[in-house]
Amino acid sequence: MRRKAIRKLKNSSRRLKTRNKSFRKTITKGKDSAWNNSMSLRENFENNLLVQDADAFMKKILKAPEKPKQIEVEEEIDLEQLAILREEVPPPLLEIPKVETVKKPSKLTSDEAGVAKRLMLKYGEDYEKMQRDIKTNMFQWNANQCRRKCEAYIEIHGNP
Repeated sequence: MRRKAIRKLKNSSRRLKTRNKSFRKTITKGKDSAWNNSMSLRENFENNLLVQDADAFMKKILKAPEKPKQIEVEEEIDLEQLAILREEVPPPLLEIPKVETVKKPSKLTSDEAGVAKRLMLKYGEDYEKMQRDIKTNMFQWNANQCRRKCEAYIEIHGNP
């Protein structure tokens, strides 16, 4: 009795329950044609638009540019005429135009602002001493961090 229930369950999961017979046929055709065991691996990959070797596929798609072919000229050109021709052709742009970067506004929390203010009042611009003072510099910033935080404080609040 138990085996029959398992068989029914297995068989029912394989079937497609659709009322439209033409739709059912297209689904079964697609399912069978997706992978054909009688065909070779390469043929199955080609039919299903798969690639065995991605590197070889990319090389086919992205072919290296061909070398320019040499043109045979019937007339000979003197060096003077060549120099004149070169002067007429404008030189390519070698310089990339510089884009001005916008400086992001400095961010400083209220706690950091208080610590930066106390450090600047105590030590001025001596960032090495600020780094060594572990009582006032409770975030234990290094000298560069102290400098940046002090500059941000001055930028936002002005001199203390």
